Amino acid sequence: MSPNFVASEMSIKDLLTHRTGFMNTDLSLITMPANITRENYASRLKYLPQAQPFRDVWSYNNFMYMIAGHVAEVIGGKKFEELIKEKIWDPLGMNASIFLDDVSSRDDHFANPYFKVNETLSFNEDDFLLYRLGEFSPAGGLCSSPKDLSKWLLFLLGNGTTEDGLTLIDKTVFDEMFEPHVSLPRKVMTRYSVERPFPVVSLTAWYGYAWLGRNYRGYKSVFHTGSLHAYSTIASLYPQSKSGFFMMVNGPWPIKFRKDLEPLSYILSDILLQEDPWLNASTICTFPEPWEEQPSAKNQTETEMPADDYDATPCIGDYGHRIYGDITINYFVNESLSFKLNSVGFGNLTLLFSENSTFRIDFGGRLSLVFGANCEARFDEQSEGLFQLLHLKCAGEYEFQRGVSFVGEYGNSSSSGISNVFSLLFMFLCIVLLRFVNE
Repeated sequence: MSPNFVASEMSIKDLLTHRTGFMNTDLSLITMPANITRENYASRLKYLPQAQPFRDVWSYNNFMYMIAGHVAEVIGGKKFEELIKEKIWDPLGMNASIFLDDVSSRDDHFANPYFKVNETLSFNEDDFLLYRLGEFSPAGGLCSSPKDLSKWLLFLLGNGTTEDGLTLIDKTVFDEMFEPHVSLPRKVMTRYSVERPFPVVSLTAWYGYAWLGRNYRGYKSVFHTGSLHAYSTIASLYPQSKSGFFMMVNGPWPIKFRKDLEPLSYILSDILLQEDPWLNASTICTFPEPWEEQPSAKNQTETEMPADDYDATPCIGDYGHRIYGDITINYFVNESLSFKLNSVGFGNLTLLFSENSTFRIDFGGRLSLVFGANCEARFDEQSEGLFQLLHLKCAGEYEFQRGVSFVGEYGNSSSSGISNVFSLLFMFLCIVLLRFVNE
């Protein structure tokens, strides 16, 4: 099925339920290509590869939530950021909420993001470059305070009505947010579920509009997690009991949801539901053990090839993609390779396999902590002595082509391919990142 067909047929429901089948582009969100508008991104959907069959499989895609933000702009006639303030923040009195791109680390109320470096907590001013989401803000660029988030949760539990009795979203439409619209793949179900031999059952099986759906100890629950490097969150609601909670942390990275946030979420759920907690002071720290053994750490023993044994000249040059951005490969010292990926990605390439021109990507700066040694680059298809394709395996799989420039073509600015818009448009930002405000 062609990307043009998918772009012409997909609806807002497809965007919000992650069933477009388009490939995720998180590497772009993290490394930030040159700034173009959301309208330009929407016109480039034809360049986004199809990873799954259209409407057949749930496949998480932050890029498509950015596109949904653009649809809001088309319908509302204003920038997405203005619409969120006008339609949500102002009516709810969420006066401390802002967008990440407007945050300064010099704000005394802001919770800075911390990384763990050599067993020491570390924060640098330059870290904020990693949180400038720009046009990707609709995918998770909101910052809020505990007080504001409590207003937001009460609004959700109030079926779209403010504390003053003002209905912002029709209840019939609002209820669709918490109904099953697509089944989750087994891998995702397993990640967010507990079953035997655990003493309780929590089965996550479906997805609504930006909400994961589960049955926890016999209670219907909707929840969502969110993370951006050192920041991690979880929001959880129990609509039938009119209760819910929100947790957020600002490090240290790396944070593992399964071990660091999930067990505490079960404790809070049991308190809200007035159930006897099944985790105690000991097991909350060892979770998911003793019921589930943790996989042993992988022993990464790739052998680096001597630089003298490989001619890297065919790799040198500029590669690009209309959505992923641009990457430049250059010589560094001793004829090793360096790279520059979009706005904030940089580092070196270490040869792993000369027979297929595969390199380990060694990011510099904080991205070395975000990605570790888990990324690879492979050069392919030589022509006239130069590689023409560069495949990156890093937060997904991406293909860049020599001679293609991200900024070289903005494409048709028309957004008419996105159809079937309904009034739930302004309620899809249920993943919120994160501002602590001392009030």
